[in-house]
Formats: sequence, structure tokens, C-alpha cells
Amino acid sequence: MTSVKHPKISVLGAGDIGCALAHMICEKNLGDVVLHDFRKDLPKGRALDILHTRPLNRSRINILGTNEITDIKDSLVVVVTIEVSEREFAEFDEEDLEKQVYTSNVKLLKEVAKSLKKHCPQAFVVVTTSPVDCMAKVLQEHANIPPHKICGMAGVLHSARLRHNLAEKLRVQNNK
Repeated sequence: MTSVKHPKISVLGAGDIGCALAHMICEKNLGDVVLHDFRKDLPKGRALDILHTRPLNRSRINILGTNEITDIKDSLVVVVTIEVSEREFAEFDEEDLEKQVYTSNVKLLKEVAKSLKKHCPQAFVVVTTSPVDCMAKVLQEHANIPPHKICGMAGVLHSARLRHNLAEKLRVQNNK
């Protein structure tokens, strides 16, 4: 019997979003997963948890938890979920906090762009890092990703946050 070669899908960021996505990829048998994070041992433990669920959903997918960015080499798809936590800037007021998080995320994604360019320049890239449109543009420009090979994905939380912030600035109710 020959073994089936699955496409490689890399998820950068082993936080809640990255882990939920990696689990879904495995559950749906979409491709072998590389779960990467810079935080030591975190991706290995999270990948092991997902690996242990394979018998429950009859998954044939492999998952690797790693701190080595070189493991994303030749990925067909890369999903970028990493971002700087607002908790790291707790001492800032809200306006300065947004600037600090934005600046830090730009710096982080410029580093990610170098890795994408070097290890998987042909990959399709999905970005969830906030603010999505800006971060997708940072990656596109710094990794030389063609526009048809990158997209951003935001959720309801981002829309709700925008509504809240606009209502607050305009001093109107945000209940409709």
C-alpha cells in the first residue's frame, strides 16, 4: 500500500485561533499541519493534544508542533494568526495601546514576511492578524506576494469592535 501525500498547511500562531484552525484542518483531513509558534514548547503541546483526537474523527493527517520556522518550507497554504497581545501593553491608555499593538504587529509580520519569502514563496497566505487589511498589505509588500495569493479573514469581533469605537467617538448608542 502506498502512503498518500497530503498538502502541507502551516498555521503560524499556536494561540486559540491557530489551534482551533489546526484542529479543524486535521478533523476535515485537509492537509498535514505545521503548527508554529515562537513561544517555547507551546506548539508541541498543542499539536500533541490535536494528534490525540485523530482516532475520534478518523483523521489521517499528521501535525507537527514546532518553534522552527524552517518547518513551514514548501507549504501550500500558510495561515498567519500571530499577533502581539494587548496584555503586553497594559500600562498604556487606549489610544496609545492601539498604536503600540499596531506597530508591534507590523514589526512581527515583517519578520514573518522574510520567512514566507524564503521558505514558501508560492504559498497561498491567509491573514487573521489585526487590523487584517493593513497586516495583509504588510505581508504582501514585504514578501512580494501576488494579490491573488493572499487574503485577510476577520470575524464578528472586529466588526463589533469597530461599531463600539465609532459609537464611542461619535457619542451615540451602539445598540442597533
